[in-house]
Amino acid sequence: MPSDTVHFWQYAQHLGPAVVDNYFIRSLLGEVAFHAPVGGITRDMLALAEQVLAQFDLVMVLEQVGGGGLWRVAAG
Repeated sequence: MPSDTVHFWQYAQHLGPAVVDNYFIRSLLGEVAFHAPVGGITRDMLALAEQVLAQFDLVMVLEQVGGGGLWRVAAG
């Protein structure tokens, strides 16, 4: 990687870990997870985020191009 690119990613990781590292898990788990350091998301946090996600009937990724951003989650 060119040094400018490396510098950018170091800067981005310092300012906003959530932007570059497991954004959806961080968003689902709230403030403590959102501000965890880069690499700080664990498998336990993933499992907890899956439990939170399972509570929703419908999930939409608005940023996804095209119509493929809808998923229906089966309610147990």
